[in-house]
Amino acid sequence: MGLVVKLKERRLKAISGFLLYKLVEDNNMTKLRELKKKLDLVASVVQYNEENGRYYANVDEEYRELRHLMWDRGILSDNYHYRWFDEAIGGLMSIINEDGYSERAIRSYEFNVQADEATYSLTEWLASATERVYFLTEAMKESEVKDGYNLLSIAQMIEAEEVYESARNILIEWLE
Repeated sequence: MGLVVKLKERRLKAISGFLLYKLVEDNNMTKLRELKKKLDLVASVVQYNEENGRYYANVDEEYRELRHLMWDRGILSDNYHYRWFDEAIGGLMSIINEDGYSERAIRSYEFNVQADEATYSLTEWLASATERVYFLTEAMKESEVKDGYNLLSIAQMIEAEEVYESARNILIEWLE
């Protein structure tokens, strides 16, 4: 009788182990599917229109929560903010794969922020929103640059860096 009980216990443990394995595997698959969906959403929330050269936020319902998170974290409905957000997310996505991600890797990722090269583009950026004068003032405080082109470049990079950092924080929060 003892041998039969031990065999039943072993069989029960084997079945339990298999069921536990399946449960963990199914749970991991669900988490991976959720991660993939979140990555797909964040990668496509900002769209580029080649016809007019403008960036915009995707207005489909499935992007609603992410759009609100972006706006809550200071990403304005602005071509420049959308462009920089898209660039930042593109860079961050290069270190993430569908099997997972490391918050440490996201936090330590170094962006390559650059200002527009053409003076026309810089003055267009400055004129596109009155609050951008603030970034020009910050650039004057942070540097000893005396020429307008370099001052505008620094000012634009200050704003872009803020958007890139917001994108990093949004991605981390979105993936939690």
